[in-house]
Amino acid sequence: MKDASATAVYGVRGANGVIMVTTRRGHSGKPKIDVTFEQTWQSPTRLPKMTNAYDYAVLRNQVEVQDGRQPIYSDEELEHYRTGDFKELYPVRDFVGEFMRERFPMRRMNVNVSGGNEKMRYFTTVGYLFQEGVFRIEKFPEYDYDPTSKANRVNFRSNFDIDINKSLKMFLNISGYMQKKNDPVVVPNNGAYLNDINAYSTVIGSLLQTPNNYHNDVTPDGEVLSTFLKGEY
Repeated sequence: MKDASATAVYGVRGANGVIMVTTRRGHSGKPKIDVTFEQTWQSPTRLPKMTNAYDYAVLRNQVEVQDGRQPIYSDEELEHYRTGDFKELYPVRDFVGEFMRERFPMRRMNVNVSGGNEKMRYFTTVGYLFQEGVFRIEKFPEYDYDPTSKANRVNFRSNFDIDINKSLKMFLNISGYMQKKNDPVVVPNNGAYLNDINAYSTVIGSLLQTPNNYHNDVTPDGEVLSTFLKGEY
């Protein structure tokens, strides 16, 4: 609405016009049921392509030489990173690819029911949303918890229009939602990291800052061989 007389009741907030949004309401007649189901797949807008272990080691050597220091990685070590023939001590990783998924599902379902008669009309909608997160997960049987990042949400809205008599009408609007989320907790007992945006940003930031020769792969026996990360401060 942009008419001055129509927007006058909104005061200065209506100076640039007012957009009126009317929610769906019931109708007189037999009950009408609408059911919709959506299955979609989400993906990050862009996943960065990180430097591999060999190129990182070469670039680190170049930095050291340019700063007047000795190279960190020997020719033998560079060859191990290039060929990937000794990953236990010379890891070749892709942290972004290993910990983040290229696509993940989202499902949505809505059920709408409307109807009524000349005296009362009603409209009710119930929606369910399931959304998985971007991180890959690995479940460990010895720990009784679900590490999947995901969200389950149920929302509902109902409205009733009742004509008490020719000059008196009554309406009732009810809405609400219930939600359960699994989000990564980076720093327990720290409220700043309980926000899902901060938690996801911290995990993703760590992946982007970690060189692809940082951590060793797990050995066939499930052990991790630790080595000093050269060139890190």
